[in-house]
Amino acid sequence: MSTLAFNVPLFSVPDLLGAAIMTMALAFVLYGITITQVYIYYTSKNNDASWIKATVATVFIIESAHTVLLFRLMYFYCVIAFGDYLAVLQIDWPVGWVLITEDCIVLLVEGFYLWRIWLLSKRNKIVVGTLSLALAFRLGIYAATGGMLIKGKDWLSFEASHINSVVVNISAIMAAAVDGLVAIAMVYYLYTSGAEIKRSQGLVQWLVAYSINSGLILVVISVAVAITHIRLNRSLVFAGLTTLGSKLYANTFLGTLNARDRIRSRTDPGTVRDISLSSSPSNTWGKGRAGDSSRSDGTDTIGPMNFANRSTFTDA
Repeated sequence: MSTLAFNVPLFSVPDLLGAAIMTMALAFVLYGITITQVYIYYTSKNNDASWIKATVATVFIIESAHTVLLFRLMYFYCVIAFGDYLAVLQIDWPVGWVLITEDCIVLLVEGFYLWRIWLLSKRNKIVVGTLSLALAFRLGIYAATGGMLIKGKDWLSFEASHINSVVVNISAIMAAAVDGLVAIAMVYYLYTSGAEIKRSQGLVQWLVAYSINSGLILVVISVAVAITHIRLNRSLVFAGLTTLGSKLYANTFLGTLNARDRIRSRTDPGTVRDISLSSSPSNTWGKGRAGDSSRSDGTDTIGPMNFANRSTFTDA
C-alpha cells in the first residue's frame, strides 16, 4: 500500500476525496439556483432575440447533463468504490466529460460576454479579437485536459505525469486570466460609455459592480484550482472546485439577464425605460425618446443606459 500515493508515502480516503465530495455537493446547490434562474427568465416579460432564448435553453440542457455526470461520480466514489482503496484511485469515466461539458458552457457564456464587449467597444476588432484568441486557447487547453482524463485509468498515473500536471495548471491559470480580462474589458467600456450622462451614473455603477463581482468569483475559483492542485497533492479538491466552475458560469450568465428588472428598480424610471434583448438594430441607438441619450440638436450619443437597455443586451 505504500506505493499508492500522490508523491507521499501514504494516503487516506478522507484526505483524497473528502473536500472533493463536499465541493461537488455544493455544485448541486448551485444547480438548484440555476433552475430557479431559468424559471425566472422564461416567466418574465422580455423581448429577447430568439438566439438569446435558445442560448439560455442550451446552457440549461448542458448544465443538466453536467449535473447528471456529477451524480454518477458521487455514486461511484461513495457507493461502488466504498471500502476499496484501489477502486477509489480509479478515474471514473464521467470525470473527463465533466470538463468537456464545462468547456461548452464556457464557450456559450464567454461568447455572450464578448458579444456585449463588441457592442460596448463600438466593434473594436483588436480588443475582441485578442480576447477571442485567449478564450480559444483556454477552451483548447480545457478540452485537452478532459481528453487526458477520459483516457486516464487512475489518479496515480495521471498525477505522476509531468505533462498532465502542467496542462491542468495552465488550464486553471488561463481560465483565471480570461475571466479577469473579460471582466476588466466590460468594466472599462461600461465606464467609458457612461461618461457623458450623469443621470445614469447609478446604473453604470450597478452594472460595473455586478461585472466585477461575477468576474472576481470566477477568477478566485480558477486560482483556487491551480493552488490546490499544486499544494494539496494528496487531495482531489482541485477536481471538486473545477465542478463549481460550470455552475458559476451558468448562474452569472443567467443573473446578468435576470438582473434587468432590478436595474430598473435601482435607477430613475426615466433613465431606464426598457431593458430588452430585441434583435432590432435600431434599438442600439437613442432616438430622442424618454430615457435615450439624444442631444437637442438631433444627433445621437451613446450613453450607459443605452448600453444597459440596448447595446449591452441587443444584437445590433
